[in-house]
Amino acid sequence: MIKKILFFATIVSMLYSNMLYSQVQVKPDSRLYQCFSEEYLKNLETSNPKLIAYYNFYLDHSYFISTGKSEKKVDGNSIFSVKYKEQANKYFDEDIKVFSTQKFNPLKYDFKIEKNLYSHYLIDDKTVLIFYPMKRFMKEYKKYLIELGFQE
Repeated sequence: MIKKILFFATIVSMLYSNMLYSQVQVKPDSRLYQCFSEEYLKNLETSNPKLIAYYNFYLDHSYFISTGKSEKKVDGNSIFSVKYKEQANKYFDEDIKVFSTQKFNPLKYDFKIEKNLYSHYLIDDKTVLIFYPMKRFMKEYKKYLIELGFQE
């Protein structure tokens, strides 16, 4: 009887400690506070850390900047025609001369991201903001989750 109790206690403690160590902590990037309330983000830290990981990854890895003249004409919308998500009559208004990918928050804007195509937004005649296709982005995001220690 005592052996059974000890065996059961050992199994329970192993499961409990596995749950504790499998819980991955993800802190929100400071740019997320521009889009979401502090309370919402704090709740996500415990209830859905994968979603915070998604937003954090999106902020830095959903796009890239291409500079320089291209031999081909690049089609795309002007970045200045992109609206804010939460303000219907406000458009992209960041100062391009001091544009910084570390400060840029694509979640604030209503960018149209294609499933299988790159999305181009013209900043000026030499600079283009290019979003990866969602399919490629999600593939990279899944790799990122594994690096963070999330289980599939």
